[in-house]
Amino acid sequence: MEGSFYAGWDGGGTATTIECIDEEGKIVLREKTGPLNVHGNTPKQVRQSIQTALAHMDTLPGGLGAFKGLCVGGAGISGAETRAIWTDALESGGYRGPCRLVSDFETALYGAFETEPGIVIISGTGAVCCGMNSAGKFHRSGGWGHIFDDEGSGYAIGRDTLSAAVRSHDGRAIPTILTDLVLEAWNVPDIPELISKAYSQNTGKKDIAALAALCNKALMYKDKAAEEIFEKAAKSLAEMLVATKLALELEMAETALLGGLLKNETPLRAILENHMAKLGCFLVRAPMADAARGAALMARQKYEEHELVETINITALDTEKRNQNTFEIDKLDTLEMLQLINHEDKQVALCIEEVLPSVALAVDIISSKLSKSGRLIYCGAGTSGRLGVLDASECPPTFNVGYDKVMALIAGGKEAFIKAREGAEDNEAQGAEDLRAIDFSNMDVLVGIAASGRTPYVVGALKYAKTLDAPAIALSCVRNAAISAYADISINPVPGPEVITGSTRMKSGTAQKMILNMLSTAAMIKLGKTYGNLMVDVKATNQKLVERVKHIVCTATGVSNEEAALTLEKCGFSAKNAILMILADIDYQTSKEALNQAEGKIHFALKHLGK
Repeated sequence: MEGSFYAGWDGGGTATTIECIDEEGKIVLREKTGPLNVHGNTPKQVRQSIQTALAHMDTLPGGLGAFKGLCVGGAGISGAETRAIWTDALESGGYRGPCRLVSDFETALYGAFETEPGIVIISGTGAVCCGMNSAGKFHRSGGWGHIFDDEGSGYAIGRDTLSAAVRSHDGRAIPTILTDLVLEAWNVPDIPELISKAYSQNTGKKDIAALAALCNKALMYKDKAAEEIFEKAAKSLAEMLVATKLALELEMAETALLGGLLKNETPLRAILENHMAKLGCFLVRAPMADAARGAALMARQKYEEHELVETINITALDTEKRNQNTFEIDKLDTLEMLQLINHEDKQVALCIEEVLPSVALAVDIISSKLSKSGRLIYCGAGTSGRLGVLDASECPPTFNVGYDKVMALIAGGKEAFIKAREGAEDNEAQGAEDLRAIDFSNMDVLVGIAASGRTPYVVGALKYAKTLDAPAIALSCVRNAAISAYADISINPVPGPEVITGSTRMKSGTAQKMILNMLSTAAMIKLGKTYGNLMVDVKATNQKLVERVKHIVCTATGVSNEEAALTLEKCGFSAKNAILMILADIDYQTSKEALNQAEGKIHFALKHLGK
């Protein structure tokens, strides 16, 4: 019967379990596919796993259209990159139904207790505790990652194992067999080499968590350090349990122990159960089902409660929401209307301040590529595309670069700059084709601009850039932008809902223009296109600019307008050369050679000349 299935996915770092149920909760499909965790797996691997899972679902009667809902549990699933990958993969895989993305511990809880009150404590690579009471209140304790705590996890135990080995070596702790076990496991001869390997970029969280197994082994020898490490981990897990129980106001908390370090009869489980027994308010019980089953049941319940969201829902985008401050803007007089618009515009600079670290990374990549004969290519549609064209067209006269050095592609071609061709933005393949037409390569850098964060034309261009291993930057004005999945750097200022709903030429356009100004200007400054804040590479293409160049030379050197003009005539009206000639008292040829050695930077040239 069509329209009668629900799917649950338990997404892991190495494999994913898929379970599909009917309206009665009967399992109609259970399969395995690849990893869904973007941490430790490439976006391509994750997309492939999603599409394989959808292919399994499509084998049921009615295909993907028969599903009323999908619920996915996974680690780190709330991140912008993860959600962008999911949105794209679900759409391209043909799924159009409601979808709910939650953390893996939520589906584990639902699988263990369904709608009954209870607590799950999970200890694997990481550790987390969560629970729900009879009123439906949810509480989480721990699991905030290894930077904040992650105590009681495999990572924490592995880290403490390394610490015990080092502390024993330098005399701060008693001798422990863990030292020999760790050196052997990591195939290193001594403690200095062990420390070096621990800090190596090739050593990840999972590598350290794997050392927890050495503590198990050390317990066989009744190693004191290993006993202390497990006792510390068990106490940390017990603290999470108590915090969760108190928050949920449970008298006797039924508790399921999950994760690799708590399954079956592991040493950590035995120590933790001993702590729980002493507390006297926890009852250990086996889970009713696993996390995949929990995800499927959650999909069914949330569908019935209307808490599933559409896979693609444009009204959920920040750029498409209604601005509560401007509901009655049409009732204001002219001055009040303008004051309101001005008030909203003030939010733009503030939201850009929050993304400056990402902008800085982008500038460094752009300047590096431009310094090595590469190009900066903007790509966008509609207002976003026009802003790219505007910034690119201003660079040659401002910074004396070739028109092919900073270029802009706009969906619909040159005509779209004057006359809107909004439908052109939906052609993903054209984005890639337009890059091919200009011989885009990994020598260049691409900036994809899309206020909504999901324009197909931009997605196509960014995807193509990644096939060439070319650096790609995504600029949007929403959280969880889909284009972020295809970029090395994502810049997402969020100025909030527009004054006129959906009119992204307003605050979003202003934010994009300000950031494009930053990208090109800062990159050109790093390339030596300015001396202080003077644009010394400006091209004197008209009388106004001729006078500007003279003024720049006078300002930089302190000479008269006449002397500036004479020097400029000797060097082809190059402000940069004229300044260096005057300040260093050299001729034009020497100036050219000095600037060439200094990569066009006057400060460095003067230093090289001893000035």
